[in-house]
Amino acid sequence: MADPKHIVTGAVDLFDAVLNQAVTVNVNQTWPLKDTAEAHRAVETSQATESVVLLP
Repeated sequence: MADPKHIVTGAVDLFDAVLNQAVTVNVNQTWPLKDTAEAHRAVETSQATESVVLLP
């Protein structure tokens, strides 16, 4: 099991890299949070095969 401190450090490093545009994140599909079940079904049935983001 990963040390929680390493997980937090890694997350901070990743978000810094995204914010500084050192890496880019490609979002292929977005779903309203209210449609989480539908988004989950899409992933399970391979209708959504890449990144999926739930929006508030």
